[in-house]
Amino acid sequence: MKKNQGQKNYFKTRNILCGALSLLGLTFVNAQQPNFPFDAINGSASTFRATINVNSGQGTSPFNNHLLGSNVDINTRGTGRQSRGPGPSERSNQGFFAPVLQDHLNTHDPVVIRFPQGVFGNTYNWRDKTVNGIFFPEDTRNASDPILEDDPQNRRASEFTTSPASLRLGYPALRGIFDRAERRGKPLDLLTVLNMIEDNQFSSRDRIRSMREDGFTVRDVELGNEFFFLGQRSATIDTEVAWVERAAEVVRVLRRNNDTGTRMRFGIPISFRGETEPRHQQYNRDIVGDQSFFDAIVVHRYVRVREQALQSPIPAADLNPAELRGLLTASDTLRNSIDFCKRQVNPDKRRVWLTEWGVSGGIEGEIGASVLGMADTYLDLLRRSDMDRINLFSTFGLNDQYTFPNNGTTSVATGYGRVFELFTETLRDQELFNNPVVTSPRLEVNNQRQRAQAINAVATRINGRINLLIVNKGDITGQVLLRTNGNERRNYSYTVQGVRFPNLQTNAIADVDVTRRNRSVIDVPAFSVVSVDIDFSNSAKSASTKAGETLEDATVITAFPNPSNGVFNLNTSGNWEAFTLQGARIRSGNSDTVDLTGVASGLYILRIEGQMLRLSVE
Repeated sequence: MKKNQGQKNYFKTRNILCGALSLLGLTFVNAQQPNFPFDAINGSASTFRATINVNSGQGTSPFNNHLLGSNVDINTRGTGRQSRGPGPSERSNQGFFAPVLQDHLNTHDPVVIRFPQGVFGNTYNWRDKTVNGIFFPEDTRNASDPILEDDPQNRRASEFTTSPASLRLGYPALRGIFDRAERRGKPLDLLTVLNMIEDNQFSSRDRIRSMREDGFTVRDVELGNEFFFLGQRSATIDTEVAWVERAAEVVRVLRRNNDTGTRMRFGIPISFRGETEPRHQQYNRDIVGDQSFFDAIVVHRYVRVREQALQSPIPAADLNPAELRGLLTASDTLRNSIDFCKRQVNPDKRRVWLTEWGVSGGIEGEIGASVLGMADTYLDLLRRSDMDRINLFSTFGLNDQYTFPNNGTTSVATGYGRVFELFTETLRDQELFNNPVVTSPRLEVNNQRQRAQAINAVATRINGRINLLIVNKGDITGQVLLRTNGNERRNYSYTVQGVRFPNLQTNAIADVDVTRRNRSVIDVPAFSVVSVDIDFSNSAKSASTKAGETLEDATVITAFPNPSNGVFNLNTSGNWEAFTLQGARIRSGNSDTVDLTGVASGLYILRIEGQMLRLSVE
């Protein structure tokens, strides 16, 4: 007992010292941290070696921007700036009306708006209505059909509601937000969540019709939120049978009334808890009895220390090595849960919308171990072929990516936010190299090798150059050898930018911004998430895409003007194919001109000579 207490005090003292040093831009040089929850990597050495091989023969794929989603809603965490008064004049400070939120969206360019997010979706009133003589105003989340108690032994309806009737979510403000994003060349995607426990097929039809009249593209739709929890059911729709009957009818009517020319897709909520909780598994069995009406499964998964309830998390300083390992290897937990959920449905229904997820580290929420675990998990998710959507939870709220310090008006990124920004800057509208091979020491516990590697990475092509996203979960510097098409590269230059975490059990964070020239290894700091831009202009020639041509020497094909009215000129001639973002081929040719006149305005993918370009038709 005394030894454990002494060790805890030592950790605490050293955590404080590490945090102080990080603020000065310093760190312990080549020192392994005492709270690193794995065996020492490479013995007592100060570095370890890893290899990343990028093979151009595997090709590239356009990055799916829908994998860069985040749940955005300022009402999930009060900033102290929004009013909750009853009059219409106060609406300007609520939800998407809030100036602080609009300012944030204008400067950070999110990719996806999920509306309404979370439990809000199950109680959202999209229009004014009167029930039993009680008026329920539009754009509020005050349930007119009482929510059930979240207790399997108590099925009575409760009058409980979690927000005042006057609190607006801000739907009318979304149109302006979407228009401004379009003008900046960063169009937003809308993921719609229907209120399945209050709206039937006719009111759902009217809601979608109204949204389209407002100018929104409604394609992907979540059929409610977390119906597997009794507390997210109503007195009317309180069983799986009732839910399936309503959901199937809603989908049937929406498909029949869809005249957009684009097929709508619908996702149903599956519970990962079914693996350990019989009641949830019974829900899974009942909810998938009819698989004719949905296209994908919606999964929500949070990795938390000891899986404790949000109301009673533990201090990060009290985390033991096994709990720290659980955060750093959160990818194992996500993988197992997603695979379990997929097994509940037929193979043709196994597209995954991970619309809520995160990694939390104790009462502080954000600590080095949780942010590293989140980043490592995200790279793992990118390598899956079944992911259609990924939405972190959340921009403001649980695992918040941004805060408003001192009740201010300017959002400031947390560690989660810094990493999310790094991923967005590196991945959005880019190409991913298919199947890069990462070879790295595996993490060990008592000399037992774990599945997790110290280094995780993906590779993108940005302006014809290789860019790497790398997570180093090790507590010493990783020296990464880069190969292209199996050949080791030498004497190249690179710039590493990102963040590192001086300690796993604090939220201390330090910048990484280093440029090296004429190098043959990439130094990746301990406990870091970085983007690495590679410049081969002076490197030794090796890997080739064509005879006598290095991977980076190949002609970078461009299209101009872009955006255009549908006609694009290319700087080279060749066989090309044009696709929608959903992968449907719409045109093809063999020339130095791409003619997409007559197609709907929006973004399209052009494939030519093994390269991918995004074309914008106005």
